[in-house]
Amino acid sequence: MRPAWLRGALILTLTFAAGAAAGVGYDRHVSSAHRVQPPPTDAEHVMQFMRAQLGLDSTQTAAIQTILAHHQHAVDSSWRTMQPKVRANLDSTLREIMGVLKPEQVGRFREMVHVMHPGMLP
Repeated sequence: MRPAWLRGALILTLTFAAGAAAGVGYDRHVSSAHRVQPPPTDAEHVMQFMRAQLGLDSTQTAAIQTILAHHQHAVDSSWRTMQPKVRANLDSTLREIMGVLKPEQVGRFREMVHVMHPGMLP
């Protein structure tokens, strides 16, 4: 059994990798033809991002995929525990942002949110 600090560090690393992948996806979206596309956050896109940014070889890629698969259950369990609070905070944040937008921007913002966070801002 791994120490709690190690599990926490692994979860933080996975969260960072997913956030980085989402950031890259958003950056690509902004420079694309004004079409909203979901940012790549699934495991394969995260691995592609890590390979590109870190220059991973096939042995490293396989090892990291094994590590991610090994910890997926713990990550999923942690997410189920944290998800309601994260969702409430995200909802508050999105609603505050909408209060700053001009009326003609709100519809576009809702569309962006729907793609990135389905089910938010109904």
